[in-house]
Amino acid sequence: QGASVIMSELKPYFDDILSAILARECPPDPDAVCPCGATANTWCTECWESPLYCASCIVQQHRHMPLHWVEQWNGRFFERKGLAALGLVMGLRHNGGICAQAPSNRATAKLTVVHTNGIHSVTIAYCHCARDIKVTDQLLLAGLFPGTFKQPASAFTFAVLKDYHIHALQSKKTAYDYFEALRRLTDNVLPATVKDRYREFLRIARVWAYLKAVKRSGQFHNIDKLLPPNRIAGSLAVRCPGCPEDGFNMAPNWRATPLDKRHIHTAWSNGDGNHGLQRKGGKTDDPDDIELWGGKGYFVETKKYEEFLKTVPDSEEKSTCVNLKAVNMQNKAKFRNCVVTGVVAVTCGRHAMFHPCAMVDMQKGEK
Repeated sequence: QGASVIMSELKPYFDDILSAILARECPPDPDAVCPCGATANTWCTECWESPLYCASCIVQQHRHMPLHWVEQWNGRFFERKGLAALGLVMGLRHNGGICAQAPSNRATAKLTVVHTNGIHSVTIAYCHCARDIKVTDQLLLAGLFPGTFKQPASAFTFAVLKDYHIHALQSKKTAYDYFEALRRLTDNVLPATVKDRYREFLRIARVWAYLKAVKRSGQFHNIDKLLPPNRIAGSLAVRCPGCPEDGFNMAPNWRATPLDKRHIHTAWSNGDGNHGLQRKGGKTDDPDDIELWGGKGYFVETKKYEEFLKTVPDSEEKSTCVNLKAVNMQNKAKFRNCVVTGVVAVTCGRHAMFHPCAMVDMQKGEK
């Protein structure tokens, strides 16, 4: 059916849909009574069909869901609040409670937590039972990635890092747009008043993607000792499972294959370039940036590649027509101010998967 048919069937229900939306945004009578007997004036906007409770009861119910948003009746309207504003404390390693060994002057600490539903200001209660358990370890075990490992004042949930990673791969969404959306989820009227943790988010999201590659590749458990010795040591890349590889996915006697069938053991590789993947130099470039993958992924090792480029002589690409200068001018305009003029990669010819350590940046036009 065409879109017009579907829309014509849906249009008569618009009033019903809007009524349901308004009903969800307008909770019951704010003068209701909580099961504990107190005035019920607070409800959770994220729990399934949440009724009204008093602030104390809703805090108790959310000991294990501390990053939900709630709304509380202030006499004129339901005001959005974080649970920390109602007294919720995120206790670590004590089932949500406060450690009994915590000193009175360091029982709690303030922390900015970035989650999939926005940016929260929370109160954290660290565990002080075991002196050798670092604060950062407690955060990580609770699913919170600290923004810094010296004196963390902010953290990112594992859920938000995973969510951004999927969005970046599937929809090509930038980290800036994703983080700005989180600020609007926090306060869509005045998003500029929400705490800005974009710089920290960029750094942690990059580390998260690398650590996930280490985890999935099996390198954290030294998987190389189980793989053929001809593989790149410490490789984090996903190899093509269909391409023939001696000692991995081929029969031990594959060399005895008849001549007329040896083509089934042939590995095909294609090389191609993409000059749309350019990068211009800017003020944000860091000459001392740390390379995480170090030639263990799809790109070659940077230092070795730079040494190789020094051995390649320079050559200008010129048009064969002495009167036609458009080609030369077009190349100069296309690659102006570019520190990377494109990418060249080698892929599996049969299954279109990138080969490990077989991709390089270009810095000399289309050369």
